[in-house]
Amino acid sequence: MATVDYFERKLDDKRRLTIPPELRDTFASGAVITRGFGKYLHLYPKDVWNNLVEPRLEGDILDERIADLNVQFRMGKIEDRPDGKQGRITVEQHLLDYAGISRDVIAVGVGRYWRLMAPEA
Repeated sequence: MATVDYFERKLDDKRRLTIPPELRDTFASGAVITRGFGKYLHLYPKDVWNNLVEPRLEGDILDERIADLNVQFRMGKIEDRPDGKQGRITVEQHLLDYAGISRDVIAVGVGRYWRLMAPEA
C-alpha cells in the first residue's frame, strides 16, 4: 500500500473532507479531529487516538501540563466515521474557524496523524 503523507482537498458544501482512497483503510475505525498546537487541526485515525493519544492524556491528575493538553485536544474534538461510498468525514464549523480553513485544505502526515491547515498557513 502506498504511503500518503500529503494531500490537498476542497471541502464540499456540507464541510466534508474526502479521505484519499489509499488512506481509507487507515480510517476504517473512524476519525478524530482536534485543535492542533497552532492554528491548524489534527486528524487522527480512531485507533491511533485510542491507543496512543488517550493514554498520554490520562497522566497525573495534578499535572497542570497534562490538564492543558486535555483542554487543547478535547475542546471541540469530534469523531466521525468516513462514509462508505466516498470516504468523507464532516468537519465542524468551529474547528474550521479555529484553523482559518474556508474551503481548501492541505493535509500533511506527521507520523501517525495528519495536520490539516489552510493553504496560506
